[in-house]
Formats: sequence, C-alpha cells, structure tokens
Amino acid sequence: MRSVLCLALLVPVLAMAAGNMMTVAAPTPGTARSAVPVRALVGTMDTVGGTVYDAAVNGPTYRFVVNSPDYGIHVVWMWSNDTLGGQADCNMRYNFYNYPTRTWNWIDPAYMLSGFNTFGERASFGSLGVNLSTGAAVISCQAGSAPIRPVVARDMVAGAGVFEFCDGSPTLDNHLWPPIDVDTAGGIHMACFDSPGRRNLWYSKCDPWCTWSPPVQSAPVAPTFPTQQVACSKRSDKVCLTWVEVVDDVYPHPGYYRLSNDRGSTWDPPVNLGYPPAYSNSPDTGASYYVTSLNPFYDLQDRLHIVVDVMPIIHYGGGADTAFRWPNEIWHWCADNTPQWSKVARADGDVHATYDPGTNALLACRPQLGTDSRGNLFATWEQFDTTNFDPLTTLLRADIWLSGSNSNGVSWTPAIRIAEAGTSSLRFPSITDMAISGAGGHDTLGILYQADQVAGFRAGSSPIGPWSSNPMIFQKVPTDSVGIIELRQGAPDGFDLAASPNPLGGRTIISYALPRAGDVSLVVYDAVGRPVQTLVSGRREAGRFNATWDAGSVPAGVYFYTLTCGRTSVTRKLILAH
Repeated sequence: MRSVLCLALLVPVLAMAAGNMMTVAAPTPGTARSAVPVRALVGTMDTVGGTVYDAAVNGPTYRFVVNSPDYGIHVVWMWSNDTLGGQADCNMRYNFYNYPTRTWNWIDPAYMLSGFNTFGERASFGSLGVNLSTGAAVISCQAGSAPIRPVVARDMVAGAGVFEFCDGSPTLDNHLWPPIDVDTAGGIHMACFDSPGRRNLWYSKCDPWCTWSPPVQSAPVAPTFPTQQVACSKRSDKVCLTWVEVVDDVYPHPGYYRLSNDRGSTWDPPVNLGYPPAYSNSPDTGASYYVTSLNPFYDLQDRLHIVVDVMPIIHYGGGADTAFRWPNEIWHWCADNTPQWSKVARADGDVHATYDPGTNALLACRPQLGTDSRGNLFATWEQFDTTNFDPLTTLLRADIWLSGSNSNGVSWTPAIRIAEAGTSSLRFPSITDMAISGAGGHDTLGILYQADQVAGFRAGSSPIGPWSSNPMIFQKVPTDSVGIIELRQGAPDGFDLAASPNPLGGRTIISYALPRAGDVSLVVYDAVGRPVQTLVSGRREAGRFNATWDAGSVPAGVYFYTLTCGRTSVTRKLILAH
C-alpha cells in the first residue's frame, strides 16, 4: 500500500501516456457555461467538463455527484481527450462548485479542459464519496494493468484539489470496477470484481486510512458482469451491497442485497430482492433485472431504498423464456413501506421501432436516488426516444427523466423530461445525494450527465461510430418543478384536506394541512373500504403539503381518501370518471 500527496492547485496536472509524461495546464476558476445545443426543459445548465470516453459505466450508474451542504458540490467523471482511440490519457476528472464564490473551481473556455485529473496514472471506472466530517471528496478508480488494482484519492480540504492517494496494492491486486461510499466515521467501503476471471463480487474496507481489509467474497453465486453497488448510511453504521446475478444469457436475472450493521465488520446473509409486480396485467409476462438495474440509497431517516429498472420476460409455455429490451419500468423498493414496491415510471417504445439503445442499455434504465432536506425522494434515469436516432450509428438517443415522492416512495409524481437531447444522446445521470438548499424551502436538485455527440459506446472490441468530444452537463432543477410542492411557512390552525380536480379523469393533487407534527398517513380507499394506494406514510412536520394520486390504472367510480395524524382522521370523497 502506498500513500502519495498530490498538490493539484500548486502544480500542473500530470497524466501518464504510453510511457511519456504529458503536462496538462490546470484550468482557471470561472463560471461554467453551456457548450452544446442541449436545451433545458426545466432549470439551468452548466458545462463543467467533457470527455471523449463515452462508456462511463458498464452496469448501473455510480455516484458521480455529491453535495457537501456546508462547502459545495463535488462532481467526477471518466475523462479522456484522445480522439485517436488509445485512451492512454484516461483518468477520473474532478470539479467543484464552491458555495462561497458561487463558481466552479476549474473551468476552461475549452470545456474538454475543465476540471483536472485526479490520478497521476491511467485511471478509469471509479466513483465518488465524501468524508462527512471534512466535506472533502473521496474518489476511487481502477489503475495499472500488471496488476490492475483499485486506488483511492482523498482531498485534504473540501474543494481544494490537494489529494492524498491510497494504493490498493498488494491487498487488492487483480481487482477492478471499484464503486465506493464513505461511512459516518470516514471508512471507505468498496465493492469490486476479481481479475482476470471477472466472475465474482468482492468487498473491502479502507479503515483506518490506507489500510485495506483482505477482500471478502460477497455473492453466493458468482455474477459474470459488474452490476455491483455499495451504499453507506449517513446516520448509522449500516452498509448495503447490491448486485444482479448475471449468469450467461439465462433469464430472468435475480437481484440481491446484503446488509451490515457494524460498518462492514460482519454481514447478514444475502437476500433475494424478488421482482416488483411489473407487467402484472399480462399473465404470460414476468419481470427480470438487467445489468443496469439495482441502485441502493439510505435516506435521512436511515431507511434503505433500492431503485431498479426491469425488463419483460415472455413465458411461452414449453419453450424458452424470452427477454425483451422494452417496454421497461422503473420501480422503487423500501422495506418500511406497505406495499414495499411502488412503480416510478414506465417507458413504452414504438413496437415497430427499427433501432435500439445499443450496448448494455434498456429503453429506460440506470436509475439513481437522491433526497432533499425535507425527506422527499427523487429518482432520475436515462430513457431512450424511439423517434430520435443517430443516422451515423442507427442507435437511439437518450433523454434524462426525473420523478419525485413526498411519501417515502409509496407514490411518485408523473415523470418529466428535464432536457431535450436533440442531436446529442444524454447518458449516465447521477443526482445529488442531497438537494441544494434554497430560500423559503425551495431546494434545487443537481444532475450530472454526459451529452454524447454520437449515440452509442465507443469502447471495447466492437467500437461504434467515431470518437467525439462530449460535454459533461450539470443541470440544476428546482424541486418544485418535479410536482412536489410543500409550503410550510407557519403551522395552519387545523387539519385540512382537499383534492383538485374532483371529479378527476386520471390524476389529482391532494392538498393537506397539519397543525402539528406527527406520524401521518394518506390513503385512498375504494367504495367498500379496501385500500387502493397509500400516498403518504411517515413523519411530517406541521405545515401544508401536496400529494399526487395517479388513478389511471383503477376503474371509474367513487373513492375516499383519508388523512390520519395521531388520533385524528379526516376523510373526503373522490369521483373518478375516465
């Protein structure tokens, strides 16, 4: 194990390129600006960097953006500026939005030079975490080739770019694809794959600094693809590993999670997550996970959430089951909810579409979760448009979509597209773990994604299309625009409950007021008193709130909705007329 200090603000950034040392001038501080004609449909955009390397991840999106509320916003991405194809300059690129100065620290007029390389050698497929006590970034990568191994960098001060490195060698020699997260005590937790076999999932912890625990095999059946993720609670000692068991082309692919309650010292047995009740209206159709599917997240109340994408499996009876790329659904799971599963969104493509999303992608995939200071959840994902394809590669282009929940994920707002791709393909969204606090409780989400100028991965043994210089965009989206509006400027005098529109044709917004804090539920019942959907479940402060009921999948008729807070209940009637 080696520990090295890099003074990124005091010396030029160094990158190793085929045995020759290449000096790249560090960009000067400045304000980011858009570099390509990608149109924001909500919020505003900053171009914080760029990359030629468009295969940012193989499986689910890693955490690439983290908010340190007292300091600023950290972003990281996999960078290369080599359009010839070797990518010997590949590195994990870092930038930081400084709250006191309201600027990005490293912005260059040539966006491909914005940010700076974190590591002093070729580095790839890393992720981002933050030390809670210092607010400083922690960045992982896989580096080297003989042997390949994980390396972790930690900043000395939040946003300074003064990095110290911890090399995983020799403990983690021949391990790669290392997503990380950081626990409450500063321990770094890593999930990685073995190499060269690349057929198993391993776990290791760096605690204390630069002391790696021997890797422990974590999966009962060896997955054959890097579908792993790791998440740490920011309130307790809990750690979660997730993965999809991908064994050749046998469908369906099951998903698993595994929990530790003592910062990774001991682990509970793996748990099969099961499948959400997707495609339940088709008796011959089931659900399967994909290589992009599972992403875990701990909220402010220390509850574990897992957001997934699923693909349909057709059971033909007597024959082999067949998996399809779409239609896809995004689902949310939380053990504390009843029911535990809730549907976030569905992507229906044109069944006559000629083109497809390309390598390692479904029509809607790679979801990730974040929250705001009031405990609302937000999910983002990439979703391909079957009417927008790249004529050069004949692959579909993607947009970035977003949905929110103020009911701990029991129900979700209708999904919105936050940006129009146009002639770019918007890929690999990562959302701030914590929204940016705003005046009057109006928070802002930050979403980092790549605007791929030529649709499709340009990596591996079967490259697609030419290399292109792809901007990295950080889009700021007000939480209000997602459909979650919570006005709490003082406690109301009493309980209040109303729905508009009523009668409704498919969707209504239910407004409710709480004169005091407490455990709250808001449930819709049918005419005979059977629960149809729980819209709100959990503790709420005094104030005024909104919840959305999407009744598109239930029959027309009379319904009732009941607000309960402690011993007080209020019921109102709804009339649904499709």
